[in-house]
Amino acid sequence: MKLDPIVQIRNLVKRRGQGGSAFELRVPELVFEPGRFYGISGPSGSGKSTLLDLLALVLRPTFVERFRIAPHGSDALNVVELWRRNDEAGLTNLRKLSFGYVLQSGGLIGFLSVRQNLAIPYQLVGQHPDWRRIETLAKRFGIERELEKKPRHLSAGQRQRAAILRALMLKPPLVLADEPTAALDRLRAVQIAEEFRALALESGSTIIMVSHDQGMLTSLADAVLELATTVDTGQTAVSTATWLPGDGRRDRGASDL
Repeated sequence: MKLDPIVQIRNLVKRRGQGGSAFELRVPELVFEPGRFYGISGPSGSGKSTLLDLLALVLRPTFVERFRIAPHGSDALNVVELWRRNDEAGLTNLRKLSFGYVLQSGGLIGFLSVRQNLAIPYQLVGQHPDWRRIETLAKRFGIERELEKKPRHLSAGQRQRAAILRALMLKPPLVLADEPTAALDRLRAVQIAEEFRALALESGSTIIMVSHDQGMLTSLADAVLELATTVDTGQTAVSTATWLPGDGRRDRGASDL
């Protein structure tokens, strides 16, 4: 069954220049559906983090024809119009209510316990923390004994599990993950990515995950967006996006896509 997209982008261009070099990311069209796992792969310098920052509304494109986000099945919001009006309050509210983030470093606050870190999403939206949900998910992810510890006392894998749970705590429509398993050995990285995928999709969240490990992404994702860079006649490095099928769609049937 074809689902209404949660993100629609058409003809996006982001140009950057530094020290005499120029870079241009070109995305002709992107459509992300609810409850799917998407990967973004490509070599270093191909624009993976730039694209994720654009999706997170942290960066503004140089040009974009269409950029719409429909959080929680609501009417699509015109992000281009928010940018045109310089509506920072509207953009901040959209980020706060629609996105969960998982960083490569985990991004946990060092002077807070794991339990307190997991309560932050509730506090940001003015809600009382759901301690039962926090404890249930911590047990499921195998970190229930670490809830009172500070992040420095956790292993790298435990920190990433805590960071993933924090991002998913409010069941956000979109979860953006920038190399969340890069610091882990491959076996543990695949295990955590599998847990991440299962829990996020149960919550109905759409995951967009950046990784250098295209093989891992292909095995888990419904589709992988591969970025490849060429140099044009003006000596500008141009990165373009191409969709590759993923094996994750087999879990629900390829006809669903």
